[in-house]
Amino acid sequence: MLDVTDEKAVAACASQIVSDLGAVDLAVFNAGVWHPMSASKYDMAKAKDSLTVNVTGVINALDPVMRTMIARGAGHIAIVASVAGYRGLPKGAAYAPTKAALISLAESLYADLRLKGVKMTIVNPGFVATPMTSVNTFPMPFIVTESQAVDAIMAGLKRGGFEIVFPMRMALMMKTLRLLPYRIFFWATGKISAREPPAP
Repeated sequence: MLDVTDEKAVAACASQIVSDLGAVDLAVFNAGVWHPMSASKYDMAKAKDSLTVNVTGVINALDPVMRTMIARGAGHIAIVASVAGYRGLPKGAAYAPTKAALISLAESLYADLRLKGVKMTIVNPGFVATPMTSVNTFPMPFIVTESQAVDAIMAGLKRGGFEIVFPMRMALMMKTLRLLPYRIFFWATGKISAREPPAP
């Protein structure tokens, strides 16, 4: 068991893996927590927890692994974000910003890493049926099983492109929302927010 928020422990683990097994060819960073949160139920502690695990946890692992890959001039890094990072949606006040940060991080590193012989991939799943999403009380369109998610990620890693996104219908819906002007986007999300019962 490794606490990804513990910078020193993560660095030691990365060093131990290289010592025991040799150079890392593929690293998939998939630490994450999900705290459904709206403005009326905003919880600063949970928001900070989301940032610490989802973003800092990835950075803690990325740093030592990326350094060794750059030194070797080879390797493949995959960061698991989410289609929730495309645009802020109701109940995503804690989660969506962290996934947007990971997408931006991968985009920012991609060109430089490519010049150094290291591949960068961002994985943007839609809803996946896991214990994390089991707490949701709202509809989860186009939800996939864990097995389907694994198959999609593995196939995408073999293809070697920058983005792995699935399921396609959810991806198309979220990518379309990203293109909408704010007035239309906020009208649509306002309809969703209006369905939420008032805070106790």
